[in-house]
Amino acid sequence: MHDHVQLLMMLAELALRAGQVPHEAASRVGRPGPAGTVRVPFRADGYAVVGMDLIVNVNGQINLCECNGSNMAATSFGAPDGDVARAEHQVAAAGPRLAALARAVVLIAYAAGTGAIAEIMARAALVCARISAERPCDLIDASVVPGAGVSVVVDSVERIAAQLSLADGRFFYQGIPVASIANPNVVPALVRRGIVGRDGPHYRCDTDVFHDGRLLDVVHDKAAQQRLAQGTGITPLAWRECGDLKSCFAAVLAFQRQGLRSVGKMNGGSGGCGIEFFDIDDDEVTVARKLARMERDARRKYEGPVERSMWPVRLFEFAQSTLYPVGDAHHLWDMRVQCLIRPGLLDLSFCGIRLCPGPFYGSLDRSSVLSNVTGRSPDLVTTRSPLVDNGRPTEHMRLGGVGEAKLGEIVVACTRWCQSAWDACEPT
Repeated sequence: MHDHVQLLMMLAELALRAGQVPHEAASRVGRPGPAGTVRVPFRADGYAVVGMDLIVNVNGQINLCECNGSNMAATSFGAPDGDVARAEHQVAAAGPRLAALARAVVLIAYAAGTGAIAEIMARAALVCARISAERPCDLIDASVVPGAGVSVVVDSVERIAAQLSLADGRFFYQGIPVASIANPNVVPALVRRGIVGRDGPHYRCDTDVFHDGRLLDVVHDKAAQQRLAQGTGITPLAWRECGDLKSCFAAVLAFQRQGLRSVGKMNGGSGGCGIEFFDIDDDEVTVARKLARMERDARRKYEGPVERSMWPVRLFEFAQSTLYPVGDAHHLWDMRVQCLIRPGLLDLSFCGIRLCPGPFYGSLDRSSVLSNVTGRSPDLVTTRSPLVDNGRPTEHMRLGGVGEAKLGEIVVACTRWCQSAWDACEPT
């Protein structure tokens, strides 16, 4: 990693330690060499970012667990310069807005309690530095009034959403025009506040202002993500979309009748909240209890009427990855691939493998099937990086069953999925 980028991260970690804020020491993670990112031609006339969480399953197929958007962490692990390319991409995407505004804000939001806060703070500093090369720009949090030029605000989703308003579909922060937002979960927070409305999976606001670009809606529509996988080289997962707990209950039982385990995911959630796992032999009482817990946990985490944003809940068949050896045990895993779309090009960065913290012995215990680390004591024990170096899979990737041929398949599949998503999503 470039020395100045590592220094930024180390300074953020130092400040967090001084404030006794739990965080992951992201500056210590290994980064790939110059050939860690794969660049391919791509049919696009704009910008978007998406993070694909993939596995290779026990049958050797590629499955998409889900796609995340500009809220995703660990992206600095996949490139030799950390998040420099990502920061430059966000500023380039916001370029026309920044050029048209004498005073503007750029918002970079994170989930409260995330262990990735040092990485996100460093990312915000990189965005600020890039803008500062062209015009005055300051870096602040949500407690500070933005300055006269451009202000990059980095803070929690809730603290940022509390100061946002909407006029004629456009966002304003403390009355100042917003040039860019990184984190699509700002929108569900505004839905709960009654500021943004929805038309099914579509949000009634300017989604182009988000770093996610025209892919923002599909970031939250996990069912659409599986539809878009058809014909890409990614094997789609069976899914059902549910509008209430009764239909969720029926969907789980339908999966059971097919001999399938299933996973339920709330709409617009993050950090593992609103996710439940259902085994084939779960009885009806157990299924009902898990569904009630899913709704209860969502209400505990999110402010306001969560029913406005958490539906529909989507149910998916449970896909089991290959077993990743750790000592004498084996763990399930997923792999994050950052996809930066720009006019004519797609950059794929293989950010890291996340191991489930508990070994897998066949049961659906959350510690053995949920790789998301939000809410746990932050560390990087279950993170493996780098994955690709000098254009070839590292030992970390090979231990997950991904050699040269499978890596090539994943590159093609990610490219085709991104093209499918780009072509399917209409710009706003």
